[in-house]
Amino acid sequence: MKLNEKWMKLALRLAKKGEGKVSPNPMVGAVLTKKEKVIATGYHRYFGGPHAEVEAIEKAKGEVQGTTLYVSLEPCNYHGKTPPCTENIIQAGIKKVIAATSDPTSRGGLTRLAREGIETELGVCQQEARKLNEAFFKYLREKRPFVIVKAAISLDGKIATPGGESK
Repeated sequence: MKLNEKWMKLALRLAKKGEGKVSPNPMVGAVLTKKEKVIATGYHRYFGGPHAEVEAIEKAKGEVQGTTLYVSLEPCNYHGKTPPCTENIIQAGIKKVIAATSDPTSRGGLTRLAREGIETELGVCQQEARKLNEAFFKYLREKRPFVIVKAAISLDGKIATPGGESK
């Protein structure tokens, strides 16, 4: 496994920790590395809370200059409930940002970073990242919720006996 994949898989595992807590936002994880070592990690913990990139930058306690940031989704570039992650990344002095997949709502996060002289890369573990936020992407595409149904049925395809009882 390549080093980029190793750190991105860690970012994806961190992102999963936000499951059920960040909706309608996507789950996002971030890993800051320097000289092939993890400096700090973060993930989006709850809706309206600090984004994964910001949490990782804050946890690094000023040791961010010249680092590489692995993030499971393209950093946002707009003011919402929180300031743009791109601003934090630029101010922190991060050298390179590697995103697993693009975010249609980011408003050009990677483009903005590249304009500021930060090296960017897109597509490391992209399939895994898109699968992780499958419901988010489906809603953006179709404006319909992602629905999962689990039903206990009998061998004949029924959910209750003829008398209305379930077993």
